Amino acid sequence: MATTKTTTKGATKGIKGTTRTVKVSGDAEAPASPAGGGRLRLKSSHATQAAAPRAKTSPAPLPAPARAPSIPPRARKTTKAAAAPAPSAATEAGQLAVAIAAAAIEKKASNVEIIDLGGKADYADYLVVMTAGSDRHVRAVADGIEQSLHPKAVPLSVEGLQGGTWVLIDFGNVVAHVFQDSVRALYDIEGLWLDAARVPIPEPR
Repeated sequence: MATTKTTTKGATKGIKGTTRTVKVSGDAEAPASPAGGGRLRLKSSHATQAAAPRAKTSPAPLPAPARAPSIPPRARKTTKAAAAPAPSAATEAGQLAVAIAAAAIEKKASNVEIIDLGGKADYADYLVVMTAGSDRHVRAVADGIEQSLHPKAVPLSVEGLQGGTWVLIDFGNVVAHVFQDSVRALYDIEGLWLDAARVPIPEPR
């Protein structure tokens, strides 16, 4: 845009002054320094005042979601401890075998051994083998076993009492053998069941 040059006469002092206007940034025109002390004149096609900055508007807050109904925590299931199963026949037989061994030890039997036949024989679950020193001792041990277990356990049969060298006491699931030492070594029942487990015998009180 071309600059305009105007001349004015001083109204009161008769001083001739020239005012030159130049364009400034934007649409407003700012005058250069007047020669001879003339007055300045601004020419602007727009308002000289800067427009106020637009206020930032924040978006309207979203409505709060509806609160979900509170759900009570699921009650923890309390399970009662499973009751111990009733003793099986094998367990009862094991207890019987231990009782026979204890009664034999009380009567001074030696080398008492409990052999677990579980799954290996169909005629008994346990064998209890022991040694007595004489025929009288063999009979005393056999009688002591019967008396100690009566009436909880009654033998189905008793064999060999008269000879007194080998007495067999059959309790069904448990069979007790009372030997004299030489007869025990001869029949070697323990050697027939080397692969069978042995049950620990509790120490006498």
